[in-house]
Amino acid sequence: MPPVDRPYPGGYGSYRIRLNSFRFLSSFIKARPVPAADFPLIPSSRKDASKERTKECETLRGYLSSRPSTKLPPEKLVDLYQSVRARSQLRKLGPGQLSTLISIFGASSLPPDALRISSDYVDGPSSYPYWSYLIKVAEDKKSMGYSLNDGDHYWVMCAWVARFHADVKKNTLGRNTKTLPNASFHYRQIWQKTRFPDHVGSLHWHFTIVRNPEFLNTAHF
Repeated sequence: MPPVDRPYPGGYGSYRIRLNSFRFLSSFIKARPVPAADFPLIPSSRKDASKERTKECETLRGYLSSRPSTKLPPEKLVDLYQSVRARSQLRKLGPGQLSTLISIFGASSLPPDALRISSDYVDGPSSYPYWSYLIKVAEDKKSMGYSLNDGDHYWVMCAWVARFHADVKKNTLGRNTKTLPNASFHYRQIWQKTRFPDHVGSLHWHFTIVRNPEFLNTAHF
Protein backbone atom coordinates (compact mmCIF):
# COMPACT_ATOMS: atom_id res chain seq x y z
CA MET A 1 0.00 0.00 0.00
CA PRO A 2 1.40 3.38 -0.95
CA PRO A 3 2.14 5.66 1.97
CA VAL A 4 -0.61 8.06 3.03
CA ASP A 5 0.25 11.74 2.76
CA ARG A 6 -0.43 12.93 6.30
CA PRO A 7 0.51 16.42 7.50
CA TYR A 8 3.03 16.44 10.31
CA PRO A 9 4.15 19.18 12.61
CA GLY A 10 6.15 21.67 10.67
CA GLY A 11 5.17 20.09 7.36
CA TYR A 12 3.30 21.41 4.35
CA GLY A 13 -0.14 20.72 5.87
CA SER A 14 0.66 22.78 8.96
CA TYR A 15 1.97 25.52 6.71
CA ARG A 16 -1.36 25.58 4.78
CA ILE A 17 -3.29 25.82 8.04
CA ARG A 18 -1.12 28.72 9.25
CA LEU A 19 -1.40 30.45 5.88
CA ASN A 20 -5.20 30.16 5.83
CA SER A 21 -5.39 31.42 9.42
CA PHE A 22 -3.19 34.40 8.53
CA ARG A 23 -5.42 35.22 5.53
CA PHE A 24 -8.50 35.04 7.75
CA LEU A 25 -7.00 37.37 10.34
CA SER A 26 -5.84 39.76 7.64
CA SER A 27 -9.31 39.97 6.13
CA PHE A 28 -10.81 40.44 9.62
CA ILE A 29 -8.44 43.27 10.49
CA LYS A 30 -9.09 45.00 7.15
CA ALA A 31 -12.82 44.72 7.68
CA ARG A 32 -12.60 46.11 11.23
CA PRO A 33 -9.64 48.38 11.86
CA VAL A 34 -8.53 48.26 15.47
CA PRO A 35 -8.52 51.71 17.12
CA ALA A 36 -5.12 52.81 18.30
CA ALA A 37 -6.54 53.25 21.79
CA ASP A 38 -7.07 49.48 22.01
CA PHE A 39 -3.31 49.00 22.03
CA PRO A 40 -1.81 52.16 23.56
CA LEU A 41 1.92 52.58 23.25
CA ILE A 42 1.94 54.38 26.61
CA PRO A 43 -0.35 53.39 29.49
CA SER A 44 -3.25 55.82 29.81
CA SER A 45 -2.32 56.56 33.42
CA ARG A 46 1.10 57.80 32.33
CA LYS A 47 -0.45 59.86 29.54
CA ASP A 48 -2.89 61.44 32.00
CA ALA A 49 -0.06 62.22 34.43
CA SER A 50 1.98 63.84 31.66
CA LYS A 51 -0.99 65.96 30.59
CA GLU A 52 -1.59 66.99 34.19
CA ARG A 53 2.03 68.10 34.59
CA THR A 54 1.84 70.14 31.40
CA LYS A 55 -1.50 71.59 32.47
CA GLU A 56 -0.14 72.75 35.83
CA CYS A 57 2.77 74.54 34.19
CA GLU A 58 0.55 76.17 31.56
CA THR A 59 -1.96 77.20 34.23
CA LEU A 60 0.71 78.93 36.30
CA ARG A 61 2.40 80.57 33.33
CA GLY A 62 -0.88 81.78 31.86
CA TYR A 63 -2.09 83.14 35.18
CA LEU A 64 1.10 85.12 35.78
CA SER A 65 1.09 86.52 32.24
CA SER A 66 -2.30 88.23 32.23
CA ARG A 67 -4.76 90.10 34.38
CA PRO A 68 -6.90 87.29 35.75
CA SER A 69 -10.64 87.66 35.98
CA THR A 70 -10.63 85.19 38.87
CA LYS A 71 -7.88 85.43 41.47
CA LEU A 72 -6.21 82.24 42.63
CA PRO A 73 -5.47 82.01 46.36
CA PRO A 74 -1.75 82.15 47.19
CA GLU A 75 -1.79 78.62 48.59
CA LYS A 76 -2.90 77.36 45.16
CA LEU A 77 -0.02 79.23 43.55
CA VAL A 78 2.34 77.62 46.07
CA ASP A 79 1.08 74.17 45.05
CA LEU A 80 1.45 74.96 41.34
CA TYR A 81 4.93 76.39 41.77
CA GLN A 82 6.16 73.51 43.88
CA SER A 83 4.78 71.05 41.33
CA VAL A 84 6.47 72.84 38.43
CA ARG A 85 9.69 73.09 40.40
CA ALA A 86 9.68 69.42 41.38
CA ARG A 87 9.36 68.45 37.71
CA SER A 88 12.21 70.74 36.60
CA GLN A 89 9.91 72.92 34.49
CA LEU A 90 10.92 76.29 35.93
CA ARG A 91 12.64 77.22 32.66
CA LYS A 92 9.19 77.57 31.14
CA LEU A 93 8.60 80.59 33.41
CA GLY A 94 10.15 83.88 32.34
CA PRO A 95 11.70 86.52 34.62
CA GLY A 96 8.60 88.70 34.47
CA GLN A 97 6.37 85.85 35.57
CA LEU A 98 8.69 85.03 38.46
CA SER A 99 8.66 88.69 39.54
CA THR A 100 4.87 88.66 39.45
CA LEU A 101 4.82 85.60 41.68
CA ILE A 102 7.25 87.27 44.10
CA SER A 103 4.99 90.33 44.34
CA ILE A 104 1.89 88.16 44.87
CA PHE A 105 3.49 86.34 47.79
CA GLY A 106 4.71 89.66 49.18
CA ALA A 107 1.40 91.51 48.95
CA SER A 108 -0.41 88.48 50.40
CA SER A 109 1.94 88.40 53.40
CA LEU A 110 1.59 92.00 54.55
CA PRO A 111 -0.04 92.38 57.97
CA PRO A 112 -3.65 93.64 58.03
CA ASP A 113 -2.63 97.08 59.34
CA ALA A 114 -0.03 97.66 56.62
CA LEU A 115 -0.60 100.02 53.73
CA ARG A 116 -2.29 98.08 50.95
CA ILE A 117 -0.49 97.77 47.63
CA SER A 118 -2.70 97.73 44.55
CA SER A 119 -2.51 94.40 42.74
CA ASP A 120 -4.46 92.62 40.03
CA TYR A 121 -3.76 89.36 41.83
CA VAL A 122 -4.36 90.09 45.52
CA ASP A 123 -7.54 91.30 47.19
CA GLY A 124 -6.18 91.63 50.70
CA PRO A 125 -3.96 90.12 53.36
CA SER A 126 -3.84 86.39 53.81
CA SER A 127 -4.16 84.52 57.08
CA TYR A 128 -0.78 82.93 56.45
CA PRO A 129 2.52 84.66 55.49
CA TYR A 130 4.32 83.46 52.37
CA TRP A 131 7.70 85.10 52.97
CA SER A 132 9.64 81.83 52.84
CA TYR A 133 8.12 80.96 49.46
CA LEU A 134 8.91 84.47 48.23
CA ILE A 135 12.57 84.04 49.13
CA LYS A 136 12.65 80.64 47.44
CA VAL A 137 11.24 82.04 44.19
CA ALA A 138 13.82 84.84 44.26
CA GLU A 139 16.60 82.31 44.81
CA ASP A 140 15.30 80.19 41.93
CA LYS A 141 15.16 83.25 39.69
CA LYS A 142 18.81 84.04 40.41
CA SER A 143 19.87 80.41 39.94
CA MET A 144 18.28 80.50 36.47
CA GLY A 145 20.55 83.38 35.51
CA TYR A 146 18.02 86.20 35.85
CA SER A 147 18.72 89.40 37.75
CA LEU A 148 16.41 90.62 40.48
CA ASN A 149 14.69 93.87 39.57
CA ASP A 150 13.94 96.68 42.02
CA GLY A 151 10.54 95.23 42.88
CA ASP A 152 12.11 91.85 43.62
CA HIS A 153 14.70 93.45 45.89
CA TYR A 154 11.98 95.36 47.72
CA TRP A 155 9.89 92.28 48.44
CA VAL A 156 12.86 90.12 49.42
CA MET A 157 13.96 92.92 51.75
CA CYS A 158 10.47 92.91 53.31
CA ALA A 159 10.69 89.14 53.71
CA TRP A 160 13.93 89.38 55.67
CA VAL A 161 12.55 92.23 57.77
CA ALA A 162 9.55 90.03 58.57
CA ARG A 163 11.89 87.25 59.62
CA PHE A 164 13.78 89.74 61.76
CA HIS A 165 10.58 90.69 63.59
CA ALA A 166 9.71 87.02 64.03
CA ASP A 167 13.15 86.42 65.55
CA VAL A 168 12.62 89.33 67.94
CA LYS A 169 9.27 87.91 68.99
CA LYS A 170 10.67 84.40 69.50
CA ASN A 171 13.90 85.68 71.07
CA THR A 172 15.99 83.80 68.49
CA LEU A 173 18.02 86.70 67.09
CA GLY A 174 21.26 85.23 68.37
CA ARG A 175 20.78 82.04 66.38
CA ASN A 176 19.69 83.66 63.11
CA THR A 177 22.52 85.99 62.16
CA LYS A 178 21.68 86.38 58.46
CA THR A 179 18.39 88.25 58.67
CA LEU A 180 19.88 91.72 59.06
CA PRO A 181 22.72 91.35 56.53
CA ASN A 182 20.30 89.93 53.98
CA ALA A 183 17.75 92.70 54.53
CA SER A 184 20.38 95.43 54.33
CA PHE A 185 21.84 93.92 51.13
CA HIS A 186 18.53 94.28 49.30
CA TYR A 187 17.99 97.67 50.94
CA ARG A 188 21.21 98.94 49.38
CA GLN A 189 20.20 97.63 45.97
CA ILE A 190 17.21 99.96 45.75
CA TRP A 191 17.58 102.93 48.09
CA GLN A 192 19.66 105.01 45.66
CA LYS A 193 17.23 104.37 42.81
CA THR A 194 13.99 105.38 44.48
CA ARG A 195 12.57 108.86 43.95
CA PHE A 196 11.56 108.99 47.61
CA PRO A 197 14.51 107.63 49.63
CA ASP A 198 12.95 108.81 52.90
CA HIS A 199 10.26 106.16 52.48
CA VAL A 200 12.80 103.39 52.24
CA GLY A 201 14.76 104.94 55.09
CA SER A 202 11.90 104.16 57.43
CA LEU A 203 13.36 100.66 57.58
CA HIS A 204 15.83 102.07 60.10
CA TRP A 205 12.97 102.24 62.57
CA HIS A 206 12.17 98.55 62.05
CA PHE A 207 15.65 97.64 63.22
CA THR A 208 16.08 100.22 65.99
CA ILE A 209 13.08 98.83 67.89
CA VAL A 210 15.47 96.16 69.21
CA ARG A 211 17.60 98.86 70.88
CA ASN A 212 20.74 96.84 70.24
CA PRO A 213 23.69 98.63 68.55
CA GLU A 214 25.26 95.30 67.65
CA PHE A 215 22.38 94.44 65.36
CA LEU A 216 22.45 97.88 63.73
CA ASN A 217 26.16 97.52 63.01
CA THR A 218 25.47 94.14 61.45
CA ALA A 219 22.79 95.72 59.26
CA HIS A 220 25.26 98.44 58.13
CA PHE A 221 22.85 101.35 58.67
